[in-house]
Amino acid sequence: MATYTVLAGSGDLKLSYDPANKDQVAAAKKVFNDLVKKGMKVYVDTKSKSRRKEVTEFSPTQTKLVFVPQLTGGMSKTKTTCR
Repeated sequence: MATYTVLAGSGDLKLSYDPANKDQVAAAKKVFNDLVKKGMKVYVDTKSKSRRKEVTEFSPTQTKLVFVPQLTGGMSKTKTTCR
């Protein structure tokens, strides 16, 4: 069983599919592409929690993927005063 973990502001979402099921693989690929198109970064989860590799293309052989919203930098629009 392959698993996607999608980190979202409303909580984490877990999606699973069977890599041997062609219909489920097609649906998983669509979800992958849709989330990437929305700006999510994708990392393959390895045995070492400190080492995750970014993924840019769907592959049914990658069975543990983590989707993370892309973070943006910059200054807040809120006016702040330092004293």
